[in-house]
Amino acid sequence: MSNAVMVLENGFEEIEAIIPADILRRIGVEVYLASSSNPVPGSHGIEIVPDTDIDTALANHFDCLILPGGIPGSTNLRDNPKVIELIVKIFSEGGIVAAICAAPIALARAGILKGKKATCYPSFKSELGGGVLYTAASVETSGNIITARGAGTSFEFTAKIAEMLGLSEKLVQTYSNMFVK
Repeated sequence: MSNAVMVLENGFEEIEAIIPADILRRIGVEVYLASSSNPVPGSHGIEIVPDTDIDTALANHFDCLILPGGIPGSTNLRDNPKVIELIVKIFSEGGIVAAICAAPIALARAGILKGKKATCYPSFKSELGGGVLYTAASVETSGNIITARGAGTSFEFTAKIAEMLGLSEKLVQTYSNMFVK
């Protein structure tokens, strides 16, 4: 069974957290919510109680790291040295690193976007730094990195994570009748 850790910091975008966490759990991925605060408030006032803290996440192995965007959530991710350490750890172990909306700025801070294609919420593209090929795609993959533009791409972002975890068929089986009447 695959596992993933999603890091939530104060001001995370709720849609970008709940959609991936919910869908991935439904298809059998063990998704752990980690934060440096408990509970952690979202950007629209919804509070989430995390499963674990960042120190515990750092001490464990994960197949995937997911960073939802939101403001100030994304800047809080970017400015947290333990989050940067977790990004580098999972990336260097060959795990999938996925960030949506403004959260790719944390990947840039971690130094893993240089020479890669990436997308993000358009007003944050200048914060990706030099050496990044900004594509403006809804969802972009580059090696083991997935980036996405924003809340409206949350389902597509989650489908790409499922695909890279080898769970596309399970996703289709689980959701084939969801939108069909």
